[in-house]
Amino acid sequence: MLLEVILFLVGLVLLYFGAEALVDGASGIALKFGVKPLVVGLTVVAFGTSSPELLVCLTAAIEHTDATDSISIGNIIGSNIANIALILGCASLVRPIKVTEQAVRREYPLMLAASFLLLGLILFDKTLWGADHYMLTRWDGAILAGGMVAYLLYSYMTSLYGDSNEEPAVTEELEEVDPDAVARDPMWKQIVRIVLGIAALAGGAYLMVESSVEIARYFEVPDLVIGISIVALGTSLPELATSLVAALNDASDISVGNVIGSNLFNILLVLGTVSLIAPIHVQDHVLDFDIWMMLAVALLIFPILQTGDRISRTEGVAMLLVYGGYIFFLFYRSSPTVTGAV
Repeated sequence: MLLEVILFLVGLVLLYFGAEALVDGASGIALKFGVKPLVVGLTVVAFGTSSPELLVCLTAAIEHTDATDSISIGNIIGSNIANIALILGCASLVRPIKVTEQAVRREYPLMLAASFLLLGLILFDKTLWGADHYMLTRWDGAILAGGMVAYLLYSYMTSLYGDSNEEPAVTEELEEVDPDAVARDPMWKQIVRIVLGIAALAGGAYLMVESSVEIARYFEVPDLVIGISIVALGTSLPELATSLVAALNDASDISVGNVIGSNLFNILLVLGTVSLIAPIHVQDHVLDFDIWMMLAVALLIFPILQTGDRISRTEGVAMLLVYGGYIFFLFYRSSPTVTGAV
C-alpha cells in the first residue's frame, strides 16, 4: 500500500509540473507567432488549467471499466465542489476575496447552466428512453463539447466588441507568462516544454488513476468516493496552492471568476471530451446525492457573492465546514456498518 501512496503523490507532482510546462511552452510559441494574448488565454491557458482533470479522466476513459468511470465522474464532481467550497474557503481565511461584477453577472450563470445541463444529460437516457444505466453518451459528449466551443466564441466576441474592462476569466492567468522570457527563449525550448509537459501529464494521470483504484480496493472504499475525495483534491491542489500564495503575498485579489471558470471547463471541456471517446457509466449514488451536492454548493455561493464586494473570513469558514461535512459523509456512507445496514 505504501507503494500505491508514493505512486499517487508522484503522479500528482507530474500533473502539476506538466500543466505548468505545457502552458508556458504553448503560450510562448503562440506569442512568438503574434497570436493575440486573448486567443492564447481562451485556448492554450484554458486547456492547460483543466489538463490535470482532463488527463486523469482520459486515462480512465481509455481503460473504461466501472471503477475508472467512477473515478472519472467523481473527479469532476469532487473538483467542482472543492474549487468553490475548499479553495475559496481557504483563500478567504488568509485574506477576504474580491468579488467582481463580471463573475456574478457572466461566469456564474454560465457555470450554473452547465451544471444543470450535465444533470439533464445524465438523466435523459434512462428517464426518457428506459436505458439500463445512467450514462453520459457520445451524443451527450458532443453537446457538452459544443457548449465549450460556444462559450469560447462568446468570450472572444464579448472581449472584442463588449466592455473593454471585461476579460474572460482564463485570460487573467496569462499574467503568469513573462513576455520578456518568451522573447529570450528559442523556439526549441518552447517545444521541449510542450513535449515534456504532455509526457508528465500523461504519466501523472496514469499513476494517479492506477494507484487510486488500488487504494480504494485496499481500504474497501468505493471508487466513486476515491474519485470525489482523493483524486479530485489532488487535481485541485495546484489551484489551491496558487490561490493561497496569491492571498499570502497580497499580489492581487484572487479572481472568483477563475474558480467558477474552472468548473465550467471541467464540465464542458473535460466531460465533453472524455464521453466523446467512451461513454461514461454514472453510478446511482451520483444521482442519489453527489451531483445534487455539486449543484447545492453552486447555488449556495450565490448569496455569498451578493453580500458585498468580498468573500469574508466568516463566509470562508462556512464554506470549509460544508466541504468538511461532505467529505465526512462520503466516507461514513461507504463504511461497512452503513453499507451493511443498507
